Amino acid sequence: MKKIFLCLLTAGIFNFLSTKITPSVKAQSVAWFDSSWGYRQEITIDHTKVANTDLVDFLVLISKLDSSLRNLANNGHVGQNDGGDFVFTGGDGVSKLDHEVEKYNPATGQLIAWVRIPTLSPNTDTIVYLYYGNQNCPKQWNRAGVWDNNYLAVYHLSETSGKHFDSTTNGKNSTAVAVARQGADIGIIGPADEFNGKSNWINLPAIGFAGNKATLEGWAKSDVTAGSHQIVARFYQQQMIGMYSGSWATFINPGGFGAISGGKPDSGWHHIVGTYNGSLTTANLKLYRDGNQVDTSNGTGIITNDTKSWQIGAGNYWDGIIDEVRISKTPRSADWIKTEYLNQSNPAAFLTFGNEEGSQQVPTPTLIPTTTLTPTPTPTVNPVGWNYTLTIPTADHQDYGLSYPATYVFNLPAGLSETTVYKKYLISDSWSPLPQKNAGELFNGVEAARFDFPANKAYVSVAFSDQSNEIYLLFKDAPGNKIAVVFDKIALYYDNRQAAAVFTADDWMAYYSYPEFITASNEFQARGLWLTVSIVTGEHYPASWAGIQQELDEGYIEPASHSKTHPNLPYKDYDAEIGGSAADLKNNLTLPPLNRKGTSEYIYAWIEPGCAINDIVRQKLGYYKYLTDRGGWGSTAFPAWDLTNGTYGRTFINVWMDPEGTSDLSTLNSAFDQTYQAGGIYHAFFHPAAIDWSANGYALKHFDYVKGRSDVWYTGFGHLYAYHYLQERGKVSVIPSN
Repeated sequence: MKKIFLCLLTAGIFNFLSTKITPSVKAQSVAWFDSSWGYRQEITIDHTKVANTDLVDFLVLISKLDSSLRNLANNGHVGQNDGGDFVFTGGDGVSKLDHEVEKYNPATGQLIAWVRIPTLSPNTDTIVYLYYGNQNCPKQWNRAGVWDNNYLAVYHLSETSGKHFDSTTNGKNSTAVAVARQGADIGIIGPADEFNGKSNWINLPAIGFAGNKATLEGWAKSDVTAGSHQIVARFYQQQMIGMYSGSWATFINPGGFGAISGGKPDSGWHHIVGTYNGSLTTANLKLYRDGNQVDTSNGTGIITNDTKSWQIGAGNYWDGIIDEVRISKTPRSADWIKTEYLNQSNPAAFLTFGNEEGSQQVPTPTLIPTTTLTPTPTPTVNPVGWNYTLTIPTADHQDYGLSYPATYVFNLPAGLSETTVYKKYLISDSWSPLPQKNAGELFNGVEAARFDFPANKAYVSVAFSDQSNEIYLLFKDAPGNKIAVVFDKIALYYDNRQAAAVFTADDWMAYYSYPEFITASNEFQARGLWLTVSIVTGEHYPASWAGIQQELDEGYIEPASHSKTHPNLPYKDYDAEIGGSAADLKNNLTLPPLNRKGTSEYIYAWIEPGCAINDIVRQKLGYYKYLTDRGGWGSTAFPAWDLTNGTYGRTFINVWMDPEGTSDLSTLNSAFDQTYQAGGIYHAFFHPAAIDWSANGYALKHFDYVKGRSDVWYTGFGHLYAYHYLQERGKVSVIPSN
């Protein structure tokens, strides 16, 4: 054998340039859950963060902010806007794990989820896979399978209005909520509630232990350090965790025994846990602070008052913030509580994410030498370079961001049946394939390629980025060869649609129509319709800004300026009303990706207070880089560019949907039909406070009539003009390349 090897080695030295080693490709070692899911990430749970013993059916917090986890509309890879396609599996890549999504933000890619791990080991790292990228699957979460029978109630406090829901199957939802801020992004884990220390509380139904074992736990941040205040309590302190006489404490009857020496509170976040095991003879009541046992007490017998109701933040009112409250009928172990603290206080240290993998990802070949030397075939030289370079002037890119994808129409060679379009922003970048869409699919404002092979047309929707002023495009056929294409035009409407539909809602103020704006936003989001909300910026405070932010984060909402104080002409301060209101929106909100370029943010639309305008307003709109403003009734066709002021001319609406305007459903539907058939822009506006939001009301029926048409472009009012700027102004250079 040695002789044979030496002969082969000698032959290889002399024939190296004319022979090759046959590669054996090393396949992925971990199976793929289902090919219908396009992407996954490996999650590694650090075993050194698991305390001492195997933990069975442990709930791991998965918290991640990742641009890949945005939805398709925001250039991410998640297939469903509510995260319904998320799947968690074990380390084999296929064994599905139960999970609950506490929060998913499709615009930012923020995911907060709870995953039940069958066995969490302190000796070896635990591997979990997160899958996503399936638009058509049923919802994958299984909240009922996450929380075992020992959990009597679990409150994430993530609901922003109405009830707080119990995540277990016991249905112990809140019966009343009166808090300073509900479900705001102020918690240590995610959304949480703020309490004023005077009158705020959450009332819960009766929750019975039916025995002598219990755990109470919650995260809390206190604005005071003295007195007695409850995080969660039953029947006015009979069972509680919280503060007692200026120390962290827990009481769990019978006998009124309390562990009350938990240390003095401060202004930071703390995880407070009380456990009771009445079958023990000593130290059966334990108090834990931040994963460590800090006090014990004695007491035996059955827990009393099972028919009494519970409260979060009451008994003696809590002053501060509360997050993630849980009630269990078992005493959780010290190792369990320690691991909870390590996971929930710093999930980024508890677990790490690997790189995103694609289901069709080709693994890196592992070259394994064999004894068979084959002649090198004549190489196939693939064409190099790209087809077209799209370039935008630096000044226009800086002034307007231009992150809305424009649709570039290309003529294809005849006879094609499969084509892929690739893009990149820098010559040194790798090529990225554009997602492919079909004519019957409903999509708006995303990067995509759609092909009409019988007509030899390609509709390529791409957006400029903050990386450069260029976009490079490459077209390849099925075998991977570059094909010749010819640029035709930028389509009038996104994806070459038949018509466009725009809705604007006026007068969002903290003290006027605030709940109705939330309702309107939710109704539009549910229908996949875009709504441009006109905000009077001087009429808001932190909590109301937070409510607006949540709606922006949930998608389909574009902010527009409706001035700072809603003044009549002439304005007392034009710069404050026009420039100042845009600055307010940028300073108090994180704008949607379609209104951003890197760290720069843009407000495109001005909604005229009182539908009134003068020359000074027009001049200031151009100065502050607005692209459009809306008046009253009139033509919805694109106006000409105002060369004097540097913005588009006034635009108008088709219909006013308030009862004072047009509330007849047939009239509204007919107005849409006429605009659609003419290939125009349908623009309806309303005041949410004036609308009947009932299921049988005319407004929702009209929205249902308009929605869901794949040949209609649903867009924000400002986004319409950001696109039109690229389409009409002649600013984009489309240059054929080598």
